[in-house]
Amino acid sequence: MENENKTPSKSWINNGVIFGAVLVVMNVLMYLVVDLEKISLMGFAGIGIVFGFLPVIIGLIIIIRNYRKELGGYMKLKQGMLYGTYVTFVAAVIVAIYSIAFNNFIDPDYVQKTQEAVIEKTYNFMESSGVPQSAIDEQLGEMEKEMQKEVDNAKLISPLKSILYTTIMGFVISLILAAIFKKEPSVFNTTEGVEEA
Repeated sequence: MENENKTPSKSWINNGVIFGAVLVVMNVLMYLVVDLEKISLMGFAGIGIVFGFLPVIIGLIIIIRNYRKELGGYMKLKQGMLYGTYVTFVAAVIVAIYSIAFNNFIDPDYVQKTQEAVIEKTYNFMESSGVPQSAIDEQLGEMEKEMQKEVDNAKLISPLKSILYTTIMGFVISLILAAIFKKEPSVFNTTEGVEEA
């Protein structure tokens, strides 16, 4: 099939910008809704899933299914995987730009407040579980070192690294979804079934 490797750039750039904007909105909602003082230790993990991981999966499901429609109802595995990865990359760049602005200008202390809340919740959990004080002190000492790295990197390095991590995650999810949604024309089908958007 002549067009099987074509990936319409205008389409994935547009979808990437929209996807990135949706992920930024999810970040803003998380910032407005989540009360760091009231959330439990397990709640921090739940927040990452609800506001981070799930929107990426749901977004890529919609994006890859719509892309198959753009291609006339047929899509090869490679096409879906590449398209989803390209869209995720553009979205990751948008989110990184937002994160840099947020961490430098909107709320420069937010990462530190989050890290401090996690340390406090960890301390309370370990203490209530009967963990010896020496073990608690050792664990919290390690966490404080990591916290300082996170705070130092939040202004620029972490958002830039997140582009790579998010794109890799998008590649894996896109590969799985492309395998699910792929549909090749019958060998008896004379129409091309794939067109450039």
